[in-house]
Order: sequence, then C-alpha cells, then structure tokens
Amino acid sequence: MSKVPPRTPWRLARLAGCHAQLGELKEAQRIMAEVKRIAPDYSPLEFAQTGIAFEHASDAEHLIAGVAKALAAYEDQG
Repeated sequence: MSKVPPRTPWRLARLAGCHAQLGELKEAQRIMAEVKRIAPDYSPLEFAQTGIAFEHASDAEHLIAGVAKALAAYEDQG
C-alpha cells in the first residue's frame, strides 16, 4: 500500500488505517498528519463510511475501524 502511487488523501488514510490495525500507532499518526497536511478539509472517516463499497460488511467495518484508530491516534498526539 505504501508503494502504490499516487499518494492521495484516501490512499494515505487507508495506509494509516492498516498501520493502526497492526498496532503501529506512531506510523499511523505520521501518515494521518500527512493526510491532514495535503487535504486539511478531507474527512477520511466519512469517506471510509460512505465512499467505498464492499461486498461484505465485515470488510467495510474492518477498514472503518482502522481509519478511526489512525485518526484517534493522530488527534491524541496533540
């Protein structure tokens, strides 16, 4: 995921979510900070909840949980 161009806000948010799900919160924070830097008004959690279609609800829930963890780690670092 980290090697896939372009580095759009959504791709970065997904990557941050992956790191958060793995317990790598410092890396999730760093990547989410990049999301906020390049797209300050972008809502990665809202996009995860409404902008992506999945065949299985459990896949969507796992992705949403990861993005939420990454976002919470970013906000908690304050």
